[in-house]
Amino acid sequence: MLLGCEQKNFAICDNNVIYLERFLNVVEERLEREFAIYSYQNIEDLIAFLKQQEIEILLIAEELSERVAKWEDRIGNLFVLQNHPAVGKQQIFRYQAADHIVTQILQSYADGTSPPPLSAPCVDRKLHFIGIYTPIGRCLQTTFAMTLGQLLAKKHRTLYLNFEGFSGLSRIFHPSPQYNMTDLVYFYDCAREKFIYRLEHMVLQMNELDYVPPFENYQELASIRGEKWREIFSYLEHNSSYEYVILDLSEHMNGLLDILRFCEKVYTITREDGFALAKMEQYEAMLRGLDYTDVLEKTSQKRFPVFRQIPAHIEQFTYGDVADYTKNLLREDWCYDA
Repeated sequence: MLLGCEQKNFAICDNNVIYLERFLNVVEERLEREFAIYSYQNIEDLIAFLKQQEIEILLIAEELSERVAKWEDRIGNLFVLQNHPAVGKQQIFRYQAADHIVTQILQSYADGTSPPPLSAPCVDRKLHFIGIYTPIGRCLQTTFAMTLGQLLAKKHRTLYLNFEGFSGLSRIFHPSPQYNMTDLVYFYDCAREKFIYRLEHMVLQMNELDYVPPFENYQELASIRGEKWREIFSYLEHNSSYEYVILDLSEHMNGLLDILRFCEKVYTITREDGFALAKMEQYEAMLRGLDYTDVLEKTSQKRFPVFRQIPAHIEQFTYGDVADYTKNLLREDWCYDA
């Protein structure tokens, strides 16, 4: 639990101990930054708690739900675990993946009329933005970014965002994702007070790494002002529970140089051939000429060795030569042992 952050209460009440323990593990992993989480096997213990404190979200077994009817004024959002497939937003089918249940609750919660609580800015936590950009094409930028993100996600809550015009990742990650980066911007603009909870049910996962599927149309990406991205990143910095955000950047986005300036550290991949060296020289000259020398100062140029084999599937990126190289980088640059 974070010190100095005002949290509201999320409670689970179910007399099935095994189910309760398994579900609690998922809830704590996803929501412990935003909520104080409580679990009850005994309904009387839950009622005793309600007499003392309000509960923002309560998930309770169907057979126990009537016992809390008289305490509805102390429960912000009540969700009932049903033993059969349910149709209402407040009714949750018990026998599905726990992660799906959490996503369903968050989606319904974000759709509610009252704004959900936001984590207060915390002085004891820093969100690290890592930018990855190179003017040189076909140099394993996204492979490196995804490997870095998955390794960090083993111990830290990490978000990966891709800003390529044609990444192809939505087809590799998920055949038909419900949301993508277009929705991320839309929800930020139209429901900012609920944005964090929209994000929670928008993200997908790859080896514990959260990601939002990228834009399908590079013109949509190019139409968004750089100032908007900086607003969104600042919002995440002050309100989200993430510890690292990996930005896989490209020239297709507006305000690229200012986003690089926003990052705590920038990784730029280089090669030794003549065209690559010429492109890097032109890029660095541009940064100096436009007074972005601070970007150069925070940039770490990486010339990859010849990797014997690159994993065929993204799920395997935490193993092999690229992973070993990235683990060494994390130890050297972030004092992090993956």
